[in-house]
Formats: sequence, C-alpha cells, structure tokens
Amino acid sequence: MKDEHMTEARLLELIAAFGADPLGFPEVERAAAQELLHTQPERFAAALLDAAQVDAALAGLPDIEPPAALTASLVASSPQARATKRNWLAEMFGTIRIVPATGALASLAIGALIGMNLGAPESADTFEDEAVVYASLGLTDFDAYEEVTQ
Repeated sequence: MKDEHMTEARLLELIAAFGADPLGFPEVERAAAQELLHTQPERFAAALLDAAQVDAALAGLPDIEPPAALTASLVASSPQARATKRNWLAEMFGTIRIVPATGALASLAIGALIGMNLGAPESADTFEDEAVVYASLGLTDFDAYEEVTQ
C-alpha cells in the first residue's frame, strides 16, 4: 500500500518521530516522503538537522543490558498459557466429529419411532391410496398392478 498524499506536516511528524534517515520511516509512507524531501529540500533542512543531531546523540549512548535477574523475573511473571482440557472423545475417535454424527443418528431414531407409532392410515379406501403411490412412482398401468396384487 502506497501513501500518495504526503503533506508537509506529516513529513515533519515523520522526521520528528523516526529521525533524519528516510529509511527509518514506515514503509507505506517512505516513497512519498522521499519524493517530497527531494522536491523541497530547503523546506525540511532545519528539521533534518535537528533530527540528525538527536540521532547522533542517541547513537553515542551505550547499549543497556538489563540484569539477568530482572529478565528472569519478567518472564516468570508473564501470563502463561492455560492447560487445555483433554477431549477423550477426540482421542478415542481421532479427528472424527462426534456431535454431527450423533445428531444425525438421533434424528433418524426419532423419525423411526414416530413412524412406527403412527401406524397405518385410517383410510377406508386403500385402492385410492395405492393408486396415488403407484402414480407417484411414475407408473401408468395401475390396472395391471391391481390385478396382480388381488
């Protein structure tokens, strides 16, 4: 992502925050900042000089190593990951998902129970019911079917 709209105020903020070297600027704003620096170098000369002096002063400071005891204390006091609960079903069946299979089997069992409890329809005209079933199967010769079943 490139920032094509670099303003003078934003470039001054970048110089104050990141120093005189444009390579230290955020990558998304670097090209636009360098272009503005090259087109108007006199406008930013004072800010660049101040930033270069701060950079030189900071570069002259020695590196500070924290004491090992402080580092160990900070690491020890940092939040630790909680142990996760063991999922014995997943361990037993591997990566198979138990919940959807259980739901499917339960719905089949409930459907079978409901179907068995409903029983046969209380229609007096079984001939008409059989004709509907026969027609729904796409068969056209119901008379031949009736002769065979009787």
